[in-house]
Amino acid sequence: MLNSLHLCLNVTTSEPVKTTTDNLRSVPDKLPAHRQRKAELARASKFETWPKAKLRFFPPKGISRLWIALVIVLFTLTECEQSMAQVSPANLPNLRFYANGEVNAIVEQPDGKVIIGGAFDDVNGVAKRCLARLHRDGSLDLTWNLDVDGRVVALALEGNNLYIGGFFDKVGGLSRRGLAKVSTIGGGEVDLEWIPFGSGDVVGGVDAIVVSGGDVFVGGNFNAIGGATRINLAKLSSQGTGLADQNWQADCPGGVNALSLQSSNLFVGGTFDSIGGTMRSSLAKVSRYGLGKVDHLWNPGLSGDFVQVTALAHSGTHLVVGGVFNLSGTSLSNLVKITVEGTASPDNAWQPHTGPFPEIGAILVEDTEHIYVGGGFELNHGRVTRLVGPRAESDTNWSAAIGPWRVNALMKGADGLYVGGKFSHVEGELTSAIARLDPILGRLDERFAAQVHLPGEVRAIVRQPDGKLVLEGTLLKSMGISAVTLSG
Repeated sequence: MLNSLHLCLNVTTSEPVKTTTDNLRSVPDKLPAHRQRKAELARASKFETWPKAKLRFFPPKGISRLWIALVIVLFTLTECEQSMAQVSPANLPNLRFYANGEVNAIVEQPDGKVIIGGAFDDVNGVAKRCLARLHRDGSLDLTWNLDVDGRVVALALEGNNLYIGGFFDKVGGLSRRGLAKVSTIGGGEVDLEWIPFGSGDVVGGVDAIVVSGGDVFVGGNFNAIGGATRINLAKLSSQGTGLADQNWQADCPGGVNALSLQSSNLFVGGTFDSIGGTMRSSLAKVSRYGLGKVDHLWNPGLSGDFVQVTALAHSGTHLVVGGVFNLSGTSLSNLVKITVEGTASPDNAWQPHTGPFPEIGAILVEDTEHIYVGGGFELNHGRVTRLVGPRAESDTNWSAAIGPWRVNALMKGADGLYVGGKFSHVEGELTSAIARLDPILGRLDERFAAQVHLPGEVRAIVRQPDGKLVLEGTLLKSMGISAVTLSG
């Protein structure tokens, strides 16, 4: 049971009471109109959070799927056993509510501790905003005390250095717009010198980071970084102030959502029409070295009314690509496997089924025969599936029932498969935003007991004739009691 809550509802009148959560994601108004709209669409599609922070919900199976703007929560209060401060009228308690947090990125340290980033205000009942480190049992590491004032989307770990990307302005109380480098040693000190974004740079957020051998590749929405003009994609030094490589330039109008590095090649996914001056539809292969030239032969040819790549992962000689697209010249769409060399030939036998609206949020390759995929789809009663074999068939032994919204992050750790996203239940157990599963069967590991929350939202209160209250809003629990969420 959680004892520390962050949203306090004081019932002082018979009028509807309204509280709201912060909008943890923003798109700067200084961006050109077409780029701002693309940034909004990309963010909204990836996180299900529209510019006005209205949440979209995926109702549980068996409940009407008509989309509505409100989630009706019936929460009947009969008595409060805990001692609470009272306000007028005296028989109405002060209540604090939780809503689901969201985990977008997970990395594991060599000692088995796990760092999570996302949109949350609370971890295990302790105030913790958007970044936290957990022990192997899911308890919060209180010695590592860094807060971020906005949504974290990307994490990359190299040695004792953690790189953080997202939609924020401050890390550890210091000004860091969208990108920061912090230490995993001690209390988590922010690197005082490494500040790639200048005060005059337009920063719409950082969605993807990969780090290797002193190179930091950053993708997102920005117009300058590391002291140089770079459009949405850049190669930075991990040392000093984080200067941009003066020779490497692969400008990417439209935005970058995903990066994957393999040997000397960087694969880039997003919502763009060109990269480095070469026409490419939302997916490209560029050289890690030299000028960052685009591979002119490698061209998958993605098409559709709105093309977007949201996740990338390597599987041997192939690249697994997830998003919203059709693969030209084939019947394949949304989740495909293509060769990393030559002309990006598709694997036509590899045809996974994730439904008509897969909303791919994460891809994790265990080996060439086993691939985990997470997102907003519902397959085998959950939002994450394990694909096996050359035809990408769903593993019939996999039983991870996760819901009801989406999975954004997957990470295979020493103790199991870590799953992060926007969800409230795993196998019927109340499990908010982060879980650890058996990697073979998908069963919930109850030894890992982390819970990640945002403040709940109460939009209206009605008192019944018998004195009980009915609350309407976005609620997960209060005082350890679960709320019932319905969508009609």
